[in-house]
Amino acid sequence: MKSPWFYAPSIPEIGHSFELESDEARHASKAARLKVGDSATVGNGVGLTAPVILEEIHRSRVRVRVESIERAEPRHPEFHLASALPKGDRLATLLSMATQVGFTSFTPLTCERSVALPSQATPDRWSRVVREAGKQSRQAWLPEIKPATTPAVFSDTRPSGAKLLLMDPSGEFISEWLRRASQDPPPSIYVLIGPEGGFTQAEIEHTIQKGAELTAVATGILRIETAAVATLSRLAELSEARPGHSPPT
Repeated sequence: MKSPWFYAPSIPEIGHSFELESDEARHASKAARLKVGDSATVGNGVGLTAPVILEEIHRSRVRVRVESIERAEPRHPEFHLASALPKGDRLATLLSMATQVGFTSFTPLTCERSVALPSQATPDRWSRVVREAGKQSRQAWLPEIKPATTPAVFSDTRPSGAKLLLMDPSGEFISEWLRRASQDPPPSIYVLIGPEGGFTQAEIEHTIQKGAELTAVATGILRIETAAVATLSRLAELSEARPGHSPPT
């Protein structure tokens, strides 16, 4: 059985002890029902993980000792997701499932046909959703939540060498794109997911001018969260791709 997983903003040196933050401490003592002497794993969300031993437990106060430290390499290729926001709690579903699959960053999109718009209060909640999903899937790297922007700005700020995919049912099916990309995977992939009403023609034309490739993950019109998670799941095949070996269709 895998040891429980927690997050901390920083991890001290091997042999040193530290206290988990209050939310993580309550999870350890109440939800996970850990006891003194039990083992767990603590990550910092940016590549470091540490097997630890619980030394003290007092309700919302848990002290652990670092047994060793491991460093995980960043995801390659990087997957940067920019998506219009679905209504209600569906964004939490998107972020939770996408974090379990694994990706690098999330940028909320404000599109011409957007129905839901990001508010100033939501990023903290999004970070909590990401952290809980990361614990479930034991992610050494958590996705970064970035400020909201437009499709045009997201496309314009893509770094040199990165691929830009605009997901649209009229585009080339993603299995064909993956066959080509697997021969020489790019360092990073930037993905645009539009609102359920779709991107406007002006938004599509601008991103194509910036080098975007129209790509389809399904033949029908998908919900935003479905399109995002389905796309990331297919792109994850590139993490295992090697020259001369195409990913499965």
